[in-house]
Amino acid sequence: MKRHIFLYSIITVICSLVLYVWGIHYQENAKLEIVGEKTAQTAGKTDVSKLPESHEIRVQKGSNAKLTKILKTELASTSSPYQARTNSLINNKLQAGISNTSRTRIKADEMSKLFLLLGYFAGRKNNSIKTNTAVKVEQADLAKGEQSLQAGVAYSYAFLLQLAVKQGNASAQRVLLRTVKLSNINRALKLAKTKQTQVSGSKQLNVYTSANDLSLILTNLYRGKIFGKQLDTQALSYLQANATGQTASRTYQITSSRGQAVLVDNGGNSYVFSILMDGTSSDLTNLTNKLNQWYAKN
Repeated sequence: MKRHIFLYSIITVICSLVLYVWGIHYQENAKLEIVGEKTAQTAGKTDVSKLPESHEIRVQKGSNAKLTKILKTELASTSSPYQARTNSLINNKLQAGISNTSRTRIKADEMSKLFLLLGYFAGRKNNSIKTNTAVKVEQADLAKGEQSLQAGVAYSYAFLLQLAVKQGNASAQRVLLRTVKLSNINRALKLAKTKQTQVSGSKQLNVYTSANDLSLILTNLYRGKIFGKQLDTQALSYLQANATGQTASRTYQITSSRGQAVLVDNGGNSYVFSILMDGTSSDLTNLTNKLNQWYAKN
């Protein structure tokens, strides 16, 4: 009898142990399903690819502390993903770059006018484009409501560039993309030593670029390091803003609803500032004024 009781005790202990182990395994693999009126969620491992992007401020290595503070302060209320970059054209140590996104490039199709301009001068440099060539506009080039260009009429590159770059004319940009060709644009990017910019498209230019590359392009144009001093100076002339008042400084800029790239040439304190946003750009007047004041003193 004692032997039977002892045997039953052992069996009971073993069964309890099996049930205990099974219970732990079940809890570890259990999923909680919360069912609403139309949706169901599963509590388990989080899919990090579906989480909203962190907007933690990232500061580029070597950034000047005071310039960084200006950028951070003036862009503190910006919720859209952005990249911002500024650098002196006189002192290479005076530079700063910040972003609140991990992306290396931002979609910026409105900046296509800059890259069409670069493509044109790349064609000039390799002699695939002649300055005295007139380009005939095709019906397919014309955007809806076009008033500045007519199909079947030939226009100079100088006129087309003025429309495309200064006015953002979509029809002129289509003519330039068709005749300048994507190969010349990519050749220009290589000469400019860009790192993040990607362009594509046959009828409309699709652009992904960065604030770093925009600043680099303007800096290298200013220093005559892309197509040579003469052609670079000509390219910059298409970006020159209309002068207001009596001032010795000159401003070259390319703007869009999602950002801008600006080069201020005022002699001893010349600098570049670029910003790109994945969303509509906010008013940057106060930021550019702060940068003007800072560079004027440093």
